[in-house]
Amino acid sequence: MENFFWRINLEEKPNCHYIGTGISEEHNNKTYCLPNLWCVHLYDFKGTLTMEEGCLDVHPGDIGFIPPGKTVTYAVYGTGVHLACHFYVKAESPPSRALPPLMPSGAFYPKISEAFHEVLHLHATNRLAADVKLWGMLLDAEQMWRNTGRKENTLHPALENSIRYIELHLSSRLRVEELVALSGVSHPYLIRLFKDQLDCTVTEYIQQRRMAKAQHLLTETDQPVKSIAIDCGFTDLQYFNKCIRKAFGISPRSFR
Repeated sequence: MENFFWRINLEEKPNCHYIGTGISEEHNNKTYCLPNLWCVHLYDFKGTLTMEEGCLDVHPGDIGFIPPGKTVTYAVYGTGVHLACHFYVKAESPPSRALPPLMPSGAFYPKISEAFHEVLHLHATNRLAADVKLWGMLLDAEQMWRNTGRKENTLHPALENSIRYIELHLSSRLRVEELVALSGVSHPYLIRLFKDQLDCTVTEYIQQRRMAKAQHLLTETDQPVKSIAIDCGFTDLQYFNKCIRKAFGISPRSFR
């Protein structure tokens, strides 16, 4: 299924019917089918996805696209959270664009994850804005897939793994040693990869991602500031306030 893809109409705005998070408990052979709706998933678990065309291995950070009427069976290894969005697109003959059944998000994980969460928050208050954001996310995913394999759009695999791990664990204490063990390269080499390809240190990148997550939660949700601080990896509220002021020039409460 390496070169398999689905045709989809992205020339018109999609309509989001459902978006939410789910806890994926370890199980085998759970089967799903949406007769009239597309589904896009952002996975945070290891497992397999089986359909009549074949079987695909699912990894944390992968994006999956399932067309209407397609029966899919999942096997999940371990436990993880995933994001799912069910949406409708108007039929077009023939559809002009294409999306794969599964692809790694790699270095684009932060962008895709942010967009997914924005659609999630907008869907409750502004359906039109949520649909427009979803449209942009799908177009970005299609562009990302078309760019797959182009040297100028790829990062070193060790760096991609580190970026994905950071994004999935922003609420936890993150150490460079963890990333080194995960990436399979030496400490100096990983440091050089961050500097050469992202123009920052590991610590700077983690802080940038935490501040971006905090800004999103402060502006798009009514979650308490203390809770946001914890979700962004800060146990000291005073230090969190200081970092927000340094990054944006205002206090956390000034975002609201």
